[in-house]
Formats: sequence, structure tokens, C-alpha cells
Amino acid sequence: MALIVRTAMIDDDGSGEVGTVLNNAWKQEFYGQIDAAIGTSVVETVPPPNTGSGPTNDWNVGLSGGNTLTRWAGAADITITGVVGGQAGQSWTFKNTGSKVAYFAHLSGASAASSRFANALTSGSTPVAPGGAITYTHDGTNWLLVAHEQGAWITPTYNGANFSSNAGSWLVEAGDIATYAYRVSGKTITVSWYLQATTVSGSPTQLRILIPGGYNAAKSSLHPIVHDDAGVGNAGSFCLITGGGATTIDCYKAYGAGSFGASAATRLFGTVSLEVN
Repeated sequence: MALIVRTAMIDDDGSGEVGTVLNNAWKQEFYGQIDAAIGTSVVETVPPPNTGSGPTNDWNVGLSGGNTLTRWAGAADITITGVVGGQAGQSWTFKNTGSKVAYFAHLSGASAASSRFANALTSGSTPVAPGGAITYTHDGTNWLLVAHEQGAWITPTYNGANFSSNAGSWLVEAGDIATYAYRVSGKTITVSWYLQATTVSGSPTQLRILIPGGYNAAKSSLHPIVHDDAGVGNAGSFCLITGGGATTIDCYKAYGAGSFGASAATRLFGTVSLEVN
């Protein structure tokens, strides 16, 4: 049955003009009537505090009716481990309208069992970046992920340990990184990098890039990339990702091409998509 609602243009805020935005009290009464008619409700809730002191556990978002919408524009990145009050059949949607990232932990013990999220990704949290959204439905035990759109690509906070080698050393400083970013969809992560003027020593045969987000590889795969060894010019090469839980993208010059030369002008470019746990 379709429900059609028509309302008159009104002056609800005392401005003397009609057609202005409805105030919150009127919206609550109006949507309450709709709830009674169709058995569901959509409400906006207040975001959690962002103190930077740790994850948000057992968050009380003010669930209402069958469906609840939360719009979030936090002042800092946040990790959410659970939402309290879920009942079987309820749905909750989280929409990121800000500029920071929210991470949803998989079955975290930091929240009560019935508050936890059961995600597709299990080796790391599921991110919702600016413009993204995530929807869960409660099955009476956990919140089950039913829809996810990450939104913007995520650039990890700089950490030199994200870049390593199998011998010698590979130094990638913050200023060497034009791009190191990722996005996830389902159980697939896409990682893109553009690294320039990096420093290699000790003749390594592999330059290793950490799979961001804390994820590990589910399957082995081989991908074409481009490298510039010691600044002599771009050349085709490849990277190998080993399944079964590997955490790095291992980059080679080419099959049988030997080691990377000692240089402060080594560049590496690539984009790969892989399945993660």
C-alpha cells in the first residue's frame, strides 16, 4: 500500500514567510504519525563525543522504530565497536557527512555481544569515509552488514614502517608520497601508490608496501606496475601478493632482473585490487 502525504505551505518558525523549514517538534509529531501508519521510522541522532581517548563502545544512537538514520560529522577519526538496543528486524544506517573517517570494528569484545557488528571484512575494521554510508540489520544476535559504500579514498597517516624491503633498506619519507591511498568494497581492497625520490640501499630484490587498514590477503595474485630504478627511467615490472594472510605488496623490478640499485631517486607506481580477509 502506498502512502501519499500532502502538506500545506506553512509559517512554522515565526518568520512571516511560508514554506520555511519545519521545526524539530513538528517533524517529530509528523513522523510519529507516519510511523503509526507504516510501522517504521527514520530519525536523526546526535553523534558520539570525539575525545580521541579511544573507541566508542556500546553507542546509544537512540534507535527508533524499524529504521534509524544517523548523520555524523565528527571532529576526529573514530572507531565504533557497537550500537546498543538493537532488536531483531531493526535497521540502522550511518551516513558520514563530515571530513573524518569512522571505522566499524568486526565483532569487537569491547561492546556487548548484541551490540557488535558482523562485517564482511574480518582482518580489519570497515571504514566509512566522507560521503560514505553503512547499513546494518539486527538479527537478534548481532548487527549484520547489509550495505556499505566507503565514500572518499582514505590516505593512511604517514608511517615509515609501511614501507620496507627484503634486504638492505627502503626509506620512504612523507614528502616522497604523492599518493598512498585505498578504498574497500565488500571483501576487495584497492590500493594505489605514487612514490618518488625514495632511498634504496643494500641491493634488495623486493620493495614492500603494507596493505593498509590492517587487512591481510586472502588469495595470491600478480599485478603489473611501473618502477624507476635509481632514476634511469620508467620500466614495467610486477608485484606479488601472497595469499593466506600476507600483509604486504611485494614489488620486483622484473622476473630475473635482479636487485634495486642504491639510490635516492627510486620511484614506484601502481594500483592493485585484491581480496582480503
